[in-house]
Amino acid sequence: MIKSITITNNLNEELVMELADPEKSGFAVLSVTGLGPVDVEVNTTKVAGMDGSLYSQGLLPERQITMKIKPLWLLGETVEDRRQKIYKMFPIKRPFKFSVKTDNRNCYTTAYVKQCTPDIFSSFETINIIMVCPDPYFYQESAVGGTLITFNGVDSLFEFEFENNSLDENLIEFGDIQTNPVRNIIYDGDIDVGLEIHLHAIGSATKFSFYNSLTKESMILDTDLFPDKLIKAGDDVMISTLRGKKTVTLIRDGERINVINAIGKNASWFKLTSGDNIFIYDAKTGMTNLEVTIKYRIAYEGI
Repeated sequence: MIKSITITNNLNEELVMELADPEKSGFAVLSVTGLGPVDVEVNTTKVAGMDGSLYSQGLLPERQITMKIKPLWLLGETVEDRRQKIYKMFPIKRPFKFSVKTDNRNCYTTAYVKQCTPDIFSSFETINIIMVCPDPYFYQESAVGGTLITFNGVDSLFEFEFENNSLDENLIEFGDIQTNPVRNIIYDGDIDVGLEIHLHAIGSATKFSFYNSLTKESMILDTDLFPDKLIKAGDDVMISTLRGKKTVTLIRDGERINVINAIGKNASWFKLTSGDNIFIYDAKTGMTNLEVTIKYRIAYEGI
């Protein structure tokens, strides 16, 4: 069951519309379409002498979401004030965040307004909004923009609110030091997603390698093609295998250097698939000098 829809505009202002309590926001959500899986464009090939056809590929087009909203009269604000707030929260030609909270999912997508049509002269005024989402998937909400997995480094544990229920023992954990080159990531999303791999060097290292032990895929970072032919203390290396955003960047002394040429041509651009994903990292030298974390987003076909 859908509990609320939240719009976050380009100015980072939020409008939370609770479906069961429209008076709180001043807007009643009358209907929403386009929250399920997007229709797939299936490409097939016909073969002479054979019934049916052969599957070639399936592609997802952009997502289109349509909302019908009724602005309510609230104390101190007219329906016109409510309507004009909609214009601000659904800006044209600018991206905004469309979030949906249900009983078991809290996810979002990025949308653009295609059409915003108020029925101003109606006695029962409503506003129809058509949104286009270039990315057809929904992603799980996260305070850090995704799920973080630490291989080697400090896994942050301190959160607010907090309490220490002892006068004699220190029970509050600020972090947990991880020194494990092997991690199993159990991914429960609907769609395969890419990763963001972050290396932070506390000392020098060479020839970083990353493996998926289940699929036998590998990625090797040839540091001979780096400036000074190594990863130096203080360096950060950012590897992105995200769809449409495949990059390898070295950050050294505040300068961002494109080092995608250090990845071999036969390297695998990793993806998480549903279930177990066992990753291993290694380095020719200085393996313990690398703090390694990965970040990913859980993607869903629909609400």
